[in-house]
Amino acid sequence: MKTLIAEPHKSHILRLLSEKELSGYEIVKNLEKEIDGRLPWKHGNLYPLLKKMEKEKLIVGQWEKAGDGRSRRYYKLKSRKSLFDKIFRHWMNLKGWF
Repeated sequence: MKTLIAEPHKSHILRLLSEKELSGYEIVKNLEKEIDGRLPWKHGNLYPLLKKMEKEKLIVGQWEKAGDGRSRRYYKLKSRKSLFDKIFRHWMNLKGWF
């Protein structure tokens, strides 16, 4: 069930990161605004999902110092060139669920 819940969010995260590099907090805020209760979502699901997406080589995370001196992990797409292929394969996998 966890995979079923996480998979649609991968596409949202990829789309968000196609626009700009974001911290985990920024991803959460954007997801909350976009899904607006239409998909099941728990904040605790984000970081395991981001870690999985890094392992799948969809995204890259790196630590950076923020303006307040604290370190934050920012995420960006691994490669914009192959994004279309990855999204297409991702949606083809989802297609079988419906």
